[in-house]
Amino acid sequence: MGVCNDGRLLAVLFLCFLWPLNVYGKDCSQWQLSQRINGQQLWQDLSVLSADEMQGRKAGNNQLSRDYIASRFQQIGLLPFSDTYLQTFNYKRSGELNIGVNVVGMVPSALGLQKYIVITAHYDHLGIRGRHIYNGADDNASGVAALLALAQVAKQTPLNYGLIFVATDAEETGLYGAKAFVDDSPVPLEQIRLSLNLDMIAYSGQRKRLYLASAKADKGLKPIVEYAVEHASVCLVAGHNGVTRNYNNTGKIDWRASSDHAVFKRAEISYLFFSVNDHRYYHTENDTIDNINPTFYQAVVESILTTLAFAAESL
Repeated sequence: MGVCNDGRLLAVLFLCFLWPLNVYGKDCSQWQLSQRINGQQLWQDLSVLSADEMQGRKAGNNQLSRDYIASRFQQIGLLPFSDTYLQTFNYKRSGELNIGVNVVGMVPSALGLQKYIVITAHYDHLGIRGRHIYNGADDNASGVAALLALAQVAKQTPLNYGLIFVATDAEETGLYGAKAFVDDSPVPLEQIRLSLNLDMIAYSGQRKRLYLASAKADKGLKPIVEYAVEHASVCLVAGHNGVTRNYNNTGKIDWRASSDHAVFKRAEISYLFFSVNDHRYYHTENDTIDNINPTFYQAVVESILTTLAFAAESL
């Protein structure tokens, strides 16, 4: 029951009598929605971004998805920092110069504060390989659609902190979009109080859990993490802040460096990172919307909204 600028943040309760249960006694297999998120629009955005027509959104060949995100920013009413939402940047990979484009918009602070939370989600994926389209529904159309949903709510009810929404490009090839944003931030970095990164948040898997990571040394975020875990609409676990084995047990994942939050960490900006585990569809042509449970996904986004609202009140 966090306090938002409009007075109340709706609580989300679990039905707590079926297996599997997490340590808080929540039923991980059922989710009760608060409807603060427009589920129909959320699913529509996910469907469009993960459709075959997007051709897998590979960096350098993802203009359709970029144009869609920019059009949604405009529909929502986000403010650009210049005459466009697009932040174009150059990056070198394997000795070749490449061009990437982030999509950036903002909602000002309800109190007029020059303090910001940056919400990131990368929109690029793997493209087409052979005859297979790598749609990347979970990785990471899910994060971008969630970013749009959060932006819609924030526009309607602004929070105490200004919110900057960044759909990053070229994450898959080296976190280049996040690097470009931090290197050429539209606001001074000292005004950015938190990075909230969304990457692979929709696939429930058998355990039906979402993970929330922050730097172990960042004790100031502990109350936010604890609140998020307690009030989440899904089974939310504080974790993914170290190295684990991957799904196939063939290697390791360093979650601290696995996505755009790592760039903010290197810039000494606190971060919260939401993600499910890697899974059997990760980086395969089978990462499609057919494998996503819409109720679980909406409950995840509502949980992230609850965390964001509390963070904006308590930082």
